[in-house]
Amino acid sequence: MIRLARSSNPKHLPLLLALTLASAACGAAGDSEPALDESAELAGEQTAALTVNFDPRKSLFITDFDVVDTFSLKDVLDQLSDGHALDMFRQMFATQLAEGAEGAGAGPNCTGTINGWPEQCPRLEGLEATRDPFADPTSDESYKAITLSNRFDLAPADGANCGEYRINFARRSGNGQAGGLTRLFIAFEARLANPTPSLGLAGCRPVLDFWRGLSSVGPAVRASRLRQFYFDGLPGFRPVIDKNQFGALPGPQGGQIRVNQFLFIQAEIGDWSAREYRLIPQLAGQVPLLVPTFNKDVPARPLFNPTPAEARAVQFQEQYFPEQVERLALQDINTMNYAAPVPDDFNSGDSHMAGAFKPMVELFNDYGEELGTGPSALRTRIQQKLTALGSSLTPNQIVERATSLSCGGCHNISQDKPKASLGFPTAFPRSLGFNQVSEDLIPIPNDSARQRYQTSPLVDASLPYRAQIMRDFLAPVRGFERDAGWTSSQSQVSLNTSVKTEGTSSLRVVPTRGWSEIVSIPTSVVGSGVIGPALKLDIRLPTQQPNPHFRGHVGVLISIPSASISDHYLGQVSLDSAPLGQFTTVSIPLPAKVQRVLRYGVADVVLKVQLNVAANTNPYYLDNIRF
Repeated sequence: MIRLARSSNPKHLPLLLALTLASAACGAAGDSEPALDESAELAGEQTAALTVNFDPRKSLFITDFDVVDTFSLKDVLDQLSDGHALDMFRQMFATQLAEGAEGAGAGPNCTGTINGWPEQCPRLEGLEATRDPFADPTSDESYKAITLSNRFDLAPADGANCGEYRINFARRSGNGQAGGLTRLFIAFEARLANPTPSLGLAGCRPVLDFWRGLSSVGPAVRASRLRQFYFDGLPGFRPVIDKNQFGALPGPQGGQIRVNQFLFIQAEIGDWSAREYRLIPQLAGQVPLLVPTFNKDVPARPLFNPTPAEARAVQFQEQYFPEQVERLALQDINTMNYAAPVPDDFNSGDSHMAGAFKPMVELFNDYGEELGTGPSALRTRIQQKLTALGSSLTPNQIVERATSLSCGGCHNISQDKPKASLGFPTAFPRSLGFNQVSEDLIPIPNDSARQRYQTSPLVDASLPYRAQIMRDFLAPVRGFERDAGWTSSQSQVSLNTSVKTEGTSSLRVVPTRGWSEIVSIPTSVVGSGVIGPALKLDIRLPTQQPNPHFRGHVGVLISIPSASISDHYLGQVSLDSAPLGQFTTVSIPLPAKVQRVLRYGVADVVLKVQLNVAANTNPYYLDNIRF
């Protein structure tokens, strides 16, 4: 295990790196702010005590019956098809019927392959193409909304979109059928376009403010606001239910529609399957098509075969997968992932997890089973990467982690693996067997008069992470916006709203002992924007300097426990040429490894700002740490 460590003792501060100090003041406040004497400055100070409170069950992942029940599958499909919900529903499931079968229509129908990889064709779910789920809204063949979710954590760093916003529907035949064989789920996962991408993720702020506000209103108002968000959109934003946000457009607008299905009505063959669709608009008056496509970031199982049989597998094993090892090795189940999206050619079209349909075992998403235990070139490449990282994980554990990221692994396979197989301190959190939200209702804690759909331990384990992403975006710790976000054992620290360069506040630091270390709480970098080559910090020195010949230094250390980075000393900058009474920006280069890890979206970053100055009863101000 790599431990990048440097002492935080002040005697190490003179260890200078190649650092720069901006000579001009930064930020709107600093550009025009004249130097003040301390008495005038203190008279105008305002303190801040900011908190960001919300209930994840109201502002992130909503399964409350009286809220989600205001949404219907017909409303969603009608909006996507200009009033042709039944035609769109039947066309979607006809893609799982062979050409010429009852209900197959004009196609597209299944052919046995998707994206050049095999699919199970036909499947019994194709029989939905002969049914009308809207004829009787209480029948087993009808569908009900069970989840509304906010996935801002999936927003890209450049703010090309604002993340995904989802509705999940369940077939009513699954009521009371936990573990049963008549279940089907349809998830609409829109990638919400950012109307002002030039602002980066700041353009998404109204969306997060909206979701945060849902925690402060009652269920009826919450349901009404959510319907407006999904069907009408916020001012300046598209509605979530928009035909251009489910894969119709390439690039940042490419959302998807997914089905999670095991509707075994007439036969015993087959098993659970997850499939993905994109919506293709047609000419005016024609119903948009829901076309099967590959499952994003779900590599086909044969790519892990120890003796790759085709060019795609060779490319996957030699070029793509070894470069993913560093992020797959992160010791945080929420941020462990592929370092780069799985290229389209590698993605499977039909993901299975139960493995019952053995004639098509290549659809079963157990990559570790495919790799086996014997020697292989892929295993050697993975081990070389792990050795370079100083990681004690094994190639098998890295491949098992890849399995957990697949549809089948997330929903079922990984929960049954021994704890040690993935190399995390605890076992992989369980689903509810095959799904993450049940069709069945349970009482809401502390509100027994109301009910919600049951969620899995995996969902429950992910909510604190998603809440942190949203909280750190709304009140950035690195922007000195969070009450109790920073502490110091040597200096007096407090938030201040009147002297700042951005946001709502800066950090006021009174270094009465001279040298001091100011430490952040763990924070995420998701939503912080594109990671650059340097850490930058705005700092404002007081006009009154006890030693006119020494203004001091400022240095920074960084820890990222999930990446085995502990108190890594980034360097320091001299403040001797910094102006007094106004903000200036200091810049400290980031090592390549730290840059890479920050780009992975880690959520456990701890920063330590070391201020080495003469003891002073007048305040320094820190603001706007960015990368």
